[in-house]
Amino acid sequence: MDPKSMTIQTELFIKPSSLGIFLNYNSAHPKNTVLNSAQSEIIRAIENGSNDKYKEQGVNKIKNILRKNGYPDNVINKLHKKAEAKTLNSINRCQSKDKLHLCLPYVNEQHKRKIFKILRQSNLIDNTKVTFRPDRKLKDILTRSALHPTKCNSKSPRTCYMCDKYCMTKNIVYKLTCTLCQNTYIGETGRFKRTRCWEHYKSVRDNTEATAMGQHYIKHHNNHQIPDSTSELKPFKFEVMKKCTDYTDRQIWQSYFIKKLSPRINTQLSNETDPWQKHTRAPIQDIHYRLVPLS
Repeated sequence: MDPKSMTIQTELFIKPSSLGIFLNYNSAHPKNTVLNSAQSEIIRAIENGSNDKYKEQGVNKIKNILRKNGYPDNVINKLHKKAEAKTLNSINRCQSKDKLHLCLPYVNEQHKRKIFKILRQSNLIDNTKVTFRPDRKLKDILTRSALHPTKCNSKSPRTCYMCDKYCMTKNIVYKLTCTLCQNTYIGETGRFKRTRCWEHYKSVRDNTEATAMGQHYIKHHNNHQIPDSTSELKPFKFEVMKKCTDYTDRQIWQSYFIKKLSPRINTQLSNETDPWQKHTRAPIQDIHYRLVPLS
């Protein structure tokens, strides 16, 4: 305990009974194994020190043990520098996890500068990590690894509502259209289309608020009799609007379609909006609407 700051200070501890035996520098083990084991010990000393003073003391303990195990000073110093760099990179990676990841197609440098300009104007530049993916090449257009789309493995229509060619498709933005009032809802999912579609139907059938369509039916069509899943009468129509790549891509396209189509059910349930989408919808919509045309 530091009496001045009243905080707990930590340092690498080596038991008095420790024999200080590491892999010897002249061991028959592969050289990479020998060096990496020594570097790991230095990293352990750095990570267990609460400040620069205790980190240095811990590293010096490891260095003394390494010298006793035949490691030259120049090798020890190189390992120390690598350990410090690796520790710093690890800290930076942890800090970068708090940022949002925005992946956009690369067009040209002017397009790239325009995106960063919009992010700065929207006060999102410090919280957003932007990466650019290359456009599809002729080879990508003409060839594909899957010759046929994955078939739905459901054995009964009761467990796959509105079965079609998109049943086993993931990462989609979809539109639901109520068959009674024609109001629409724009949603997104990273799971199979059939899984999300069945959840919406089950929520409507069981009269629960588990999904947006279930909430809509409770509020506006509470006395309506819901037909069986095998019936031709459906409580809503499910339409895939866009295939996406990841969560951020789905959020962007969902925001785009919400702005373009103004779905009534999304407006009614605006209080249930995802926090990320709530705080970034307007700026991200603006970026996507101005830079990525609908295809």
